[in-house]
Parts: sequence; C-alpha cells; structure tokens
Amino acid sequence: MSVSRLPLCRNGQKVFKNCCLFWKKENTTRMIEAFADLLKEQFGL
Repeated sequence: MSVSRLPLCRNGQKVFKNCCLFWKKENTTRMIEAFADLLKEQFGL
C-alpha cells in the first residue's frame, strides 16, 4: 500500500481542515483498527 499526500491550498495559502472518524464500538474489526492506526500515524496523533 502506498500513501500520497496532496497539500490543500486556496489562493496560494495552505488550507487546514479538522477531520473526525467515528464508528460504533461493537462494530470494531481488525481492518477498522488498522485504518484508525494509519490515520493516527499520518496525522501525527
């Protein structure tokens, strides 16, 4: 798997957005946990 990062810009200035990810605790799977770990790593959380 590879990850590409694209900067978000508007009028030459970086745009920052808050993103949230939610799922029901009883619906947790290994894939969801791995995806959450990937997001934490990518966003420095």
